[in-house]
Amino acid sequence: MGSASLNPQGGLRRGEEVSKRGSLIPKKLKFDAIIEALLEMRFSTTTQSEFLFVRLAEHPSWKGFSQARLPAYGIPENIRQIDQNLRFQPTFELLEPSKQRAVRIGPSVISYHLRKPYVGWPEFSQELRGMVDRLFESAEGLTVSRLGLRYINAFSPSLHGIRGIGDLDLSITVAGAPVESNVNVNFSSQAFPQTNAAVRIASPEFFVALPEIEATALADIDIFTREGFEATNRKSIYDWLELAHAAKNEEFFCLLAPETISSLEAV
Repeated sequence: MGSASLNPQGGLRRGEEVSKRGSLIPKKLKFDAIIEALLEMRFSTTTQSEFLFVRLAEHPSWKGFSQARLPAYGIPENIRQIDQNLRFQPTFELLEPSKQRAVRIGPSVISYHLRKPYVGWPEFSQELRGMVDRLFESAEGLTVSRLGLRYINAFSPSLHGIRGIGDLDLSITVAGAPVESNVNVNFSSQAFPQTNAAVRIASPEFFVALPEIEATALADIDIFTREGFEATNRKSIYDWLELAHAAKNEEFFCLLAPETISSLEAV
């Protein structure tokens, strides 16, 4: 994990990251819970989508990736532009041979996906910066209108000691009685200026079973910019990524009891 943390003005300071409860955030876990991490960028550009796709697909870093059309490709672009739910749907995918990494591209959106095993923030952040660079090099008149850094985490008893929702640092009661199963909870808050954090906690009844892990709880953490955000240069996006990653760490570790964090922290 990175060593940057948020100050009250939304800037960066060096040193340990600190959670909302005031405890230090570990630099490394023995077993992370990340099953997918991704960055989505929504944008406008004067470059025609066909040229943009070709420029991105032919970049040397992604030349070995297979190419495939996504379901939204079959919907006429004029309809996609009218429908808010379709406007930012990717239409084209580049997929690494190992299927660990994928790039999804649409006329107004690009996203970079890393599936487990997670490579750590220092390496992943460089991959994300690479995507940012390629977009700015490939698109003229580019304005980014939304950024979203999202981490999907799945906990298991064997790796994380989480037997269910009840083992998270989360209390849900109805009429005074605790609710620890059949849970699907969503909440959001401001992470830092122009940026929100949305967290979804779900028990197995609400997510597709994962064949590679006995998942007993899922934590989906999305750090995203609010309406009105604009970025027209790479550095502002680089800076936002570091802030967003620190905010993601705060949200994640607030879900774990101190004793759970201690048991997971690498020596």
